[in-house]
Amino acid sequence: HTPRRPRAFSPRRPSPPRASSMDTKRYDRQIRLWGMETQMRMGTTRVLLCGAGGLTAEVAKNLVLSGVGEVVVQDAAKVTADDVGMGGQFLLGEESVGKNRAEASLAFLTELNPSVRISADTRSVLKADDAFLRCFDIVVATELDLDDLCALDERLRRLREADPQAPAKKRRTASGADENSANAARAMHLIGANAAGLRAYAFFDLGDYHFVETTKSRDEKGDVVTQKKEQHVVFPGMKECLPKLSTLKEPVELATPLVLHRAIAKGISLEEAKKGVAQLLGLEAVSLPADLAGSVTPALAPCAAIIGGIVGQEVIKIISGNDVPVNNLLVLDCVAPAPGGGARVVRLDA
Repeated sequence: HTPRRPRAFSPRRPSPPRASSMDTKRYDRQIRLWGMETQMRMGTTRVLLCGAGGLTAEVAKNLVLSGVGEVVVQDAAKVTADDVGMGGQFLLGEESVGKNRAEASLAFLTELNPSVRISADTRSVLKADDAFLRCFDIVVATELDLDDLCALDERLRRLREADPQAPAKKRRTASGADENSANAARAMHLIGANAAGLRAYAFFDLGDYHFVETTKSRDEKGDVVTQKKEQHVVFPGMKECLPKLSTLKEPVELATPLVLHRAIAKGISLEEAKKGVAQLLGLEAVSLPADLAGSVTPALAPCAAIIGGIVGQEVIKIISGNDVPVNNLLVLDCVAPAPGGGARVVRLDA
């Protein structure tokens, strides 16, 4: 059949879906999981995905299949043989080499879910204007070096504070509802995630964030009792809290994925990357595990799939306003044995 052509980006927000017109067969299982209200809210949510690498491919797949209203993939670079061969970017094929990475990723995504508006932007997010950024509820930035990620975070925080219509000022009640359901005011939440080899990290700045926490217990009769409680968390900026990593018990282990990605993003040696990360984190030096004595590889598919699944899950939490979010740094190590390996969440305060 003839492939569907991706739609061009428009500043106009997707119209709120009606429950009667929604493709309930497509979304049946997830509506059972998180309810019709969350599914309708998802239909008006706009997500900007910066950097069309393997990690973004995983996040984009998860969000498009879930029925997010609009996804914009943003990247200024061209597809290389490495993107196709070893970067975990399953949205691209050999025929994509030489094309813009964002535009080349659209064909596969568009076929996954025809009801989602999908488009590409061929600029770097660092060159995007304020009006463009204000169009989005959630920004997932990948493949940005720490310096650029901090700069983007500061910029989004300024936009959030300057525009009273941008932050999500309306609180959801304990029932999960808000004053205007799918049309509720939104915030420009930022998730910055990067991966290299089998290690990755994700930083979350959700601003002044309200959510509903659900707990279950058993009463004296043994029956399950469900309680909902509204919670409030203020997320600090990335530049403010990263230096606090040096005060933790194991800062070196947590700094490893930051060093690896910095080396890839800037095209520098591990030694140079170590010095830069140590300076950002306020450490005298950063040592790396023995298995990293050689060159650094881009994110391998298993690692991209894990961190991409976690980021996709957190985006859905933000949209629904339910469940406890990651607060505020997640580090994934698929190499080290327990207890140092696996996924760890660390709270960094300003």
